[in-house]
Amino acid sequence: TLVILLLCLLATTVRAGPWPRERGTWFAASDMRFSWARDIALRDGATPASAYYGTYLEYGLPRKLTLGLDLGRTGRGDTKSIAFLRVPLRNPETGLKVSAELGLGKIDDRAIVRPGLSLGLGFAAFGGQGWFSADTLAEVASKSRDTDFKLDLTFGVTRHSGTKLILQVQSGQPQDNVPFARLAPSIVIPMGHNRLLDLGLMYGITGDDTFGVKLGLWQTF
Repeated sequence: TLVILLLCLLATTVRAGPWPRERGTWFAASDMRFSWARDIALRDGATPASAYYGTYLEYGLPRKLTLGLDLGRTGRGDTKSIAFLRVPLRNPETGLKVSAELGLGKIDDRAIVRPGLSLGLGFAAFGGQGWFSADTLAEVASKSRDTDFKLDLTFGVTRHSGTKLILQVQSGQPQDNVPFARLAPSIVIPMGHNRLLDLGLMYGITGDDTFGVKLGLWQTF
């Protein structure tokens, strides 16, 4: 029901979801992702079927606004460069948080408008601080109006040690392809100096017959 509701309202990694970035602070993340066909007969030895890299930046502005950049490649291999501004719609100390964002940029050679909506809830869990978020995006080509929809559902726990355990369901409906969904569990390990190492896996559930690995770095300053 939640998935259908969010997709209707719009007719997403690393995202902070509805939690605003603190004023004057930066968050940066960069990762590498490699995937292979699950069917051994379709593999070219150990060579990945796809490999792409991404960089994600956020900066906290006054009034709880967050400015960001989403750079790299999409899951289909298209180059991506999108700037966005996120605005809190509901930001209580406790309870449900809601934010909206608007992004502008390019995917491959297409000008893109990218509206988004995020919901999030924090809670105590498993001896640490847990959270659940739902992040939706619609990537709309400004000329053709072709639209790709994306929805990421994330459950995470930050342990007292600072280690984060994350389980994410990534899903979407590309304009010219079948809907997809994949599982993406990961562990994020502190490395000192506000730096974390992100190690993850990806496994297609439907509309995606691949599995993969992810290696990334997070940095706050």
